[in-house]
Amino acid sequence: MPTVDQLKQFITAHWMLSAAFVLILLLVIIEEIRSRASGVKRVSPSGLTHLINREQAIVVDLRGEAAFSAGHILGAKCMSASTFISECDSLHEYKERPIVLACKAGQDSATMANKLQRKGFSNVYYLVGGMGAWQQANLPLTKKAATKTKQTQKQKQKQKQKQKKK
Repeated sequence: MPTVDQLKQFITAHWMLSAAFVLILLLVIIEEIRSRASGVKRVSPSGLTHLINREQAIVVDLRGEAAFSAGHILGAKCMSASTFISECDSLHEYKERPIVLACKAGQDSATMANKLQRKGFSNVYYLVGGMGAWQQANLPLTKKAATKTKQTQKQKQKQKQKQKKK
């Protein structure tokens, strides 16, 4: 086992490596504290299957229509991350149920989950690792037609009406 003198000698000889290690460690600690303070819960792929099967969780896929059509969690709703805030009002009918946001890698969904919680939703989760983690766990995907939210359907109807007027 290294002694304190050997540790000091290593840190002195490899100060940049040691500084990088301390910086990364601090960033991980800060992110963990921020995540816990936000109140948004994380869920693993296996935990998500439990939420879907036992608590009728609503899954919102934030990857966009192309990725959604290529494969998504059965019963998921498709909303793009770029328009999520304007579309999230359509989720109010599910306010009492768990809502789980999923994106490609889990980062966008964590950000959007915080925003959704600020809009008054209390039972909000995000899929840790995103759809990549879901696929890595060999959990099923479906390619059935996208389940649109009412808001998205209304927006498309408005666009069609505008095109007809032109």
